[in-house]
Amino acid sequence: MAELDWVLTAPVPVEPETPVRGEDVTDASWKQTELAYRASKQRYDADHAKWLPTNKKCLAVVKNTIEPAILGAITDLPTVVEYLDKIRSQYTGSSKTYATQLIKQLVTERYLGGGIREHIHRLVNINNKRSSDWNT
Repeated sequence: MAELDWVLTAPVPVEPETPVRGEDVTDASWKQTELAYRASKQRYDADHAKWLPTNKKCLAVVKNTIEPAILGAITDLPTVVEYLDKIRSQYTGSSKTYATQLIKQLVTERYLGGGIREHIHRLVNINNKRSSDWNT
């Protein structure tokens, strides 16, 4: 697994643009441009050959750890980073909505019997969740 996580932080290799020879370009400068392009293309090919299977493996690991019901709701994306961003965007709610839910829960919480101490701990816990959201 350790050899797969670099895909999450490394950008997708970008293929270098093929140079086009202009009319005013000399043979010597064109040769330099071609050499630079070949070196860049070689680096890209090596990076892409390493990145592609690692991305597929990492994507398979992520998909295998997600519940099938959730997996069906998420469209397939080519990179694991895009896939995780899609999951994050679908399951991240608004902080205002979350704060409203906590306040509503705090106001409507009823004593259910048992120890009063546990009831107070539940209320304090809800309040602490709300307070930590407002401080961040």
